[in-house]
Formats: sequence, structure tokens, C-alpha cells
Amino acid sequence: MSRFSVVVPAHRVQGYLRECLDSVLDQSRADLELIVVDDASPDASAAIAAECAERDARVQLVRVPAHAGPGPARNIGADRATGDYLLFLDGDDLLLPGALEAVAEALDAAGDPDVLLLGHDRVDWWENVRPGGDDLAGDPLAVTVAAWNRVFRRGFWQERRLAFSEGAYEDVVPVRRAALAAGGRTAVLDKACVRWRERRGGSFAKTPGREHFAVIGRYEELLAAADSADRARLVPHAAAHLLAVLDDPGRVTPRDRRDFFRGAARLYRTYGPADPAATPGEKALATASYAAYEAQRKSRSRRNGVTRRLKQQKKKLRARAMRLAYRTDLRRPLDPDLAVYGAYWNRGISCNPAAIHAKARELAPHIRGVWVVSSRHKHRVPAGVEYVVEGSRRYWQAMARATYLINNSSFPGGFTKRPGQVYLQTHHGTPLKKMGLDQRRYPAGTHGISFQKVLDHTDQWDFSLSANPHSTEVWERVYPSTAYQALEAGYPRNDVYFTATPDEISRIREELGIADGRTVLLYAPTHRDYQKG
Repeated sequence: MSRFSVVVPAHRVQGYLRECLDSVLDQSRADLELIVVDDASPDASAAIAAECAERDARVQLVRVPAHAGPGPARNIGADRATGDYLLFLDGDDLLLPGALEAVAEALDAAGDPDVLLLGHDRVDWWENVRPGGDDLAGDPLAVTVAAWNRVFRRGFWQERRLAFSEGAYEDVVPVRRAALAAGGRTAVLDKACVRWRERRGGSFAKTPGREHFAVIGRYEELLAAADSADRARLVPHAAAHLLAVLDDPGRVTPRDRRDFFRGAARLYRTYGPADPAATPGEKALATASYAAYEAQRKSRSRRNGVTRRLKQQKKKLRARAMRLAYRTDLRRPLDPDLAVYGAYWNRGISCNPAAIHAKARELAPHIRGVWVVSSRHKHRVPAGVEYVVEGSRRYWQAMARATYLINNSSFPGGFTKRPGQVYLQTHHGTPLKKMGLDQRRYPAGTHGISFQKVLDHTDQWDFSLSANPHSTEVWERVYPSTAYQALEAGYPRNDVYFTATPDEISRIREELGIADGRTVLLYAPTHRDYQKG
């Protein structure tokens, strides 16, 4: 028996299905079965699934004679499943690398819960990736209502007779019922495991029409069968979901808005509290006043616009004030004992600058080392290490007065390098791809790089660290400047490979589960110039 049964319904997803199936089969966790249900798709989806099944015995292709929709297709897959846990993945979505291994560890740690909620992210057709936005630490009912952002213990699924509905919004009923029934047997994995692909067209979520009224019927079915306690829990989340559908122009057209609201209001007035003390939206539903709801929506839109403009103005004023203060700091003397470090565009403490910082604390303890990090990554700074947040007042003070600047990429904000400041550019790899000015030959992959800014940055360096003769040659050509001196001294981040003791090596091998005498190859390629992320 497999640990996981991954069920994928397939209908008109030939442009996405191969990538979806590969994302499952390429998981490091191999104890899985992949059940692809061809929902009578008129395109090549079935052929793609058959090809995968031919080359990998873990894949089953189930053919449905007539198109039934994703709900019945998932049910057919669930009935065929033999794994401990069910994971439902749409044919145009992806399972992210390492997801199943992380899921297995989370299940083991939680003692095999009935439901495990998963983090996700979103990618649009421009390949812009954004966080999913769910607060997994809160109420499970507040998590995005979908089949693919959770795994279900198969025994629990069968015991509760859970099944997807026919027609639209097929996942509302089983997902909500599972959340209520699992209770304390629900666990959370706050890691993006699934990538939800937002399609430009062709998906139900991007097709406005009265078919979206089906979501009201799903909640009618749920609330009618619920007891009073579950009903009280469900109603606020039902209202939030219905109003989100109503406000989405990709689902409800302007001419259908009033009718949709009336249907949602009837549902709320039947099952909701008599005196709602919650959101303005719920109050509008309770009074069945579409005019009141529209007034609230327009007022909210105006407030958001004003707030957005005020934030923009505040941001501009703050930037101007920071610049004025920075210019004042530039007239103060340099601090001979201050060094500022940065790595990977302020993502944390790592690479060559981290190795230099650690050695400097040993060899030159009088030098005060301060790291530049972004506000999103300041949690990565270890205790006892001083840091400033990029763009803050303390950041500009440090950049104005530091004698030493050490970075493997660049400092943010366009700082002014002063006479007496020493800038060491450590780089962060061996240039086996195109770097610097060599990228001009491939404009499609440069993503709007200003090569003049690249050269201006290069002119600030005093020293360019090089790991080997090849790198020295390339850096000199692609970052041309007479301002800096090349230091072909190796990479400090690699010193650990030569200084590690036998005891340290044994401990590391034991932690990684690598037996003595076994050779393991770590393949960690750089990003591709032509791909984001």
C-alpha cells in the first residue's frame, strides 16, 4: 500500500497536464500512486496521461465515457485509491518540489491526523508567483475552500462518506464537512506545497455566468444538514465566501449581482443569527438590503483609494526625509571600526560575506559588523548579530559612516560611496552562465537590467574577490573598471570544506543518514537566466 494516492481529474488541460503529472512523479517521496481520471476530455489529455502510465507503473489512467465534471471524476479516483492519504490535485496545478516529503514528515509528527492543511502559492500566466494568503494558524474553516490545499486520511474520507458534488463548486460540501468532522484531528503544514495556476481563460473561475449561483445551493445543503453548533460556525464563513464570489467580476456579471445577493440573503436569513454583530456584509445580508451592500462596497472602494494615495504620499515624504538625513550623515566622519555586510539582495546572513563576518569577529573583534536585511528576512538573523533594515534611518546612517562595505550582490537604494570607504565585492558563484555586460547579447533574459547602473556599481568596488582564474578573467571582462583590484584568493564560504575535522564530518554524515564509505553527489545548480525564480 502506498502512503499517498494523488487523484487528478483531467478535462481540457492538455497544455498543463504533463507538467502537473511530472511534478508528482518527480517527488523525492516515491511511495505514491497517481490516479488520472480522463473526464472524457476532447483534447490530448488522455494521451498524455497514457504516456505517463506507460513509462511509470505508479500511474493509473481511468477513462470516463461521458463528461461528468471534476466532482464525479475525483470521486471515481478516490474509489480506486489504496493509499493511506488522499491528495486531490487539479490538472493545471503543480505539486512543488519536496512537498510530499514535507507532508509525510508533518503527518508523522502529528500522529496521522484526519486532515492536514497545506500552504500554497499562486502563479499567473505571466509567471508572477504570489503567496497563497491563507492564515493556517487560524480557524480551518477560514482556509481557501479547495480540494487541493489539504490531504485527507483515506479511512476518514470513507468513514464520513465524504464525496464531491456534481456540478460547480463541487468541493465546498466535502471540504467543509471534513473541517467540521476532523476537529482536533486537523494538523497544519505551513509550507507552500501546491502551486495554484491562475489561467488567463478557459477555467471556470474566469467564466462569468449564472452557473456561479451553484455556490449558494452548496451552502444550503451544508447548513440544512448541520446541527446548531456547526451551523453557528459555518454561517460567517459561508457569508464571506458568497460575498467574495459576488464581488468577483470573473464570476458574477453586473446584471446578475442583485439576484445573487438576494439568493445569498435568503440563505443567511434562514440559517444565520437574528442579530448579526459581525461584518457590514453580514448585516446587509441579514436585512436583505442590496442597496445597503452596494453603498458599503462603493464606500469601501473609495476608502481604499484614499488610503492607497495617502500611503504613496507618506512613502514619498519618508524617502525625501531619509535622503536629507543621509546627506547630513555624509558630512560626518567615517567610523574606522564599522563594517556593513550584505548578501543576496538583503535576504539574510550567508555566503562569502557571512564567512568573512565570522572570521572578522575572531581576527578583528574591534570591528563592529552590521548586516543589511530586508524587513521580510530579518527573522533569519541569528541572535547576537547586529542588523539594520534596508531603507531605514539606521541603514542610511550605517552606509554613510561605515569604513568597510562587504557584499556578494549590491546594497539597496543607490548609496554614495565616500572617499575612504573600502568596498569588497565577494560575488557568489563561478560564472558558468552569462553575467554582467555579457547579458546584453541576450536581451530577452535581462528583465530590464540597466547596464549603466551595473557599470556605476562596478566603479564603486575596491576589491573583487575571485574563486579561480576562470572567474578572474570573466569578472574583468563583464564588469570592466579600473577602480578595483582582483583578489584571486578563493571563496571564504568554501573554507569549511578544507577545515572541517573528521569528527565534524562524521557528525554531519550521521545527521544526513549517509553511511560510511558511501559517496553522495550534491547537485545544486544556479537559476537559469531565462527563468524567473
